[in-house]
Amino acid sequence: MIYRALLVLACAMSLTAFGQEKKLEFEVASIKPNNSGNNQIRIMNSPGRFNAQGATAKMLIMQAYNLKDFQITGGPAWLGSDRFDIDAKTGEGEEAGPQKMDRAQMTAKMEQLRAMMRSLLADRFNLKFHEDSKEAPAYALVTGKNGPKIKKVEAGPEVRSMVRMGMGQLTANATTMEQFANQLSNHVGRPVVDKTGLEGNYDVELKWTPELGHGGPMGTPPPGDAHPPVDSNGPTIFTAVQEQLGLKLDGIKMPQKVIIIDSIEKPSAN
Repeated sequence: MIYRALLVLACAMSLTAFGQEKKLEFEVASIKPNNSGNNQIRIMNSPGRFNAQGATAKMLIMQAYNLKDFQITGGPAWLGSDRFDIDAKTGEGEEAGPQKMDRAQMTAKMEQLRAMMRSLLADRFNLKFHEDSKEAPAYALVTGKNGPKIKKVEAGPEVRSMVRMGMGQLTANATTMEQFANQLSNHVGRPVVDKTGLEGNYDVELKWTPELGHGGPMGTPPPGDAHPPVDSNGPTIFTAVQEQLGLKLDGIKMPQKVIIIDSIEKPSAN
């Protein structure tokens, strides 16, 4: 399976604030069922446009509300199985490309895009949900006893944090430990919080053998023939974090915000 997502990692916004914000909408959006059967998923954000191919409604909710798979419960069976192609225009020109923005500007643009996606889910999918909070298992990312094995890099306005993910592999360039912990949570099925105390930006490369029940990069277990084979004799993600990065995942418990799907419908016609 091919996953290509522009993931600009921002601090999670409070869900209670979503109902108070000014409504932002796509200028125009086309939504079509994806019946290709090729199991490819692409989610891309380019200047003036949002495009998704083979994305599920659950993936869209995750992106729109900055949530992980385990933070969404309820909903019909098709929520995580039926796939859609979306081509939406934001109404902006291409002069504001990511290469011309600093990190704060990119974060602000991503939040605007999320607001537009929330409007799309409400208007075209008729999404309704309510919030809850619960104490649940999580992981703390800490340094190992022999210290970290990751490379620190200098990051300025011209340096972009990039993340590439697949089954059993995660490569991050110029990432903070908070951002890296956030990405790890996609693969271990629980929240991961940064407790390393490491500041600055790092290049990180991690390879492991996925365990049964752990989702793919977007929290959805991919079909067996949709990704390259992984080494069945390789380490678990927990061992890989220790051996390859000099870090460690410790089990903890923490309050977690969740949304419970009350109702959602397959999207209305274009």
